[in-house]
Amino acid sequence: MSPQSHVQTDAGTPALATVRRTRETPAVRRARILEAAIDLIGERGYYGLTIQELGKRCGLSNPGLLHYYPSKHEVMLGLLDELLARETTFMEPLAQMAFEARDGDRALSILYSMAERAMANPRLARVLVALHGEALDPAHPAHGWWREREARTLEFLCRLLAPFVDDAAPTARLVLASMDGLFLHWLADRPGIDIAQTWRSALMRLLPELHD
Repeated sequence: MSPQSHVQTDAGTPALATVRRTRETPAVRRARILEAAIDLIGERGYYGLTIQELGKRCGLSNPGLLHYYPSKHEVMLGLLDELLARETTFMEPLAQMAFEARDGDRALSILYSMAERAMANPRLARVLVALHGEALDPAHPAHGWWREREARTLEFLCRLLAPFVDDAAPTARLVLASMDGLFLHWLADRPGIDIAQTWRSALMRLLPELHD
């Protein structure tokens, strides 16, 4: 039965009004849980995540949250799936551009886009930085996921840089390490770092071949 409440009519006599609540679909509720998990893990890491705090941020009781994700490990797996889907959506067009990149300006524009994505999504950048450090531990639930992500990114960078440099594999690793380090400094001091300009300056030093 729908909940009911009394309201006053124009004549001043009470009347019954039906209050309808909009019920979220399971997909919408799972998405809301994962959005809250992005913030919470970005702040505290996976080991600082608790079901109680996550439920509080979602407006759900512990049993209500556990209905959708039976443990914090399952929350982590759901979050990794979500992060992978977002990265795939972003990287697939860039991968196609990398196949077609035959001049330095096109390759640089792709590398700039990777940094610009972090600037546009600091919440996402923060959770990735948090997971990067923790996932060095083989027991961490994101360990395998992170290794696969790193391998995909290095393969992408190698493909992008191969037409321009002789040693694409070590250069790709150097570019990735520089990007990761720069994002870490940016998240620690965002007002003090112009990440776009700093990244452009770094690429001039790392990849002079693309600036000829």
